[in-house]
Amino acid sequence: MTLSVIVCLIPNEIYYTILIFTDTDFSGFFAIADILEWLTIVTDPMLGVLGNTELRNMALDFIRRFHK
Repeated sequence: MTLSVIVCLIPNEIYYTILIFTDTDFSGFFAIADILEWLTIVTDPMLGVLGNTELRNMALDFIRRFHK
């Protein structure tokens, strides 16, 4: 989960911190940070499944069953 926070949420926090202290708007950086924040919805469940051995094995078995 820490990886998800670092990759997906920290850029948005950095953007708003820069905006507060410099009053300069980096719209391109905001677009990237916003997309990364939305990706948290996808990465959090995936990391939860990958981090738990039993859930990971169940997910792999499920995928293998349909990829024959």
